[in-house]
Amino acid sequence: MYERIVKDIKNKKTLSGINDSIVEKELDKLFLTEPKLRSRIDSPRSKNYKSIIKKVREKLHKTYGMFQLNTDRDKLLQKLNKNNVKEICSEVLKTHLSTKERLPYYSELYSDIFKITKKPKSILDLGCGLNPFSIPWMGLKNIKYIATDISKEDLNFINKFFKIIKIDGKVKELDLVKIKKENVLKQFPKVNICFLFKVFESIELTKGHKLSELIIINVKANFVIVSFPTKTLLNKPMKMTKRPWLERMLKRLNYNYEIYETGNEIYYIVTKH
Repeated sequence: MYERIVKDIKNKKTLSGINDSIVEKELDKLFLTEPKLRSRIDSPRSKNYKSIIKKVREKLHKTYGMFQLNTDRDKLLQKLNKNNVKEICSEVLKTHLSTKERLPYYSELYSDIFKITKKPKSILDLGCGLNPFSIPWMGLKNIKYIATDISKEDLNFINKFFKIIKIDGKVKELDLVKIKKENVLKQFPKVNICFLFKVFESIELTKGHKLSELIIINVKANFVIVSFPTKTLLNKPMKMTKRPWLERMLKRLNYNYEIYETGNEIYYIVTKH
């Protein structure tokens, strides 16, 4: 029955790429808080069964599925060649809510970031989504790019992209919410820049500031770029766009930072070295 529940939870396009183990962990947490649900599963048609599916999907949707837009991306990748890279990447970026919003600003964003950090030779993109498809807007050559996410399907898709455009890229499945020790981050090589685009917003829903601090401290990068949305999913302006908790943390850690804002996003460009 457990395998059937996991399969039914993932029977939704926006959640289909999530690893089974992540779904199972959310199920375990639900059964710990509501043990009666587990003891009353008698049929996939029962109210309890449907309630389990709904609750776990809602949880996964908050941390992953809400950003996915329904499009057949594989067909786009099949059309990719050296003459249409930006055109195809643009279409792929439109299939993910965050990158779709960021698309009109990518060139300006990277140009202004690199004025501060200098052009990087290596990037670690934690909780990447489809952001690696913005590489053509970075204006970089011979870049080493490491991308992590919780979706095995997205990572396989990104890996195909790396191979087609001949980027020195690697992908790694990683659920940042589950990180408990700094050793996980220390397994990654040292890089010039680490991207954390809209990652802490999801972490804050479950783990609070301690995990965000653990990540910032232990990621081996000279610069860390942390971003947050400035508008809600309903496209309404947030009352507060800056994150005072992050600014207090960076001050306590003695990390310098600059703030950059564009579109629906605010960026903290953090200097660690």
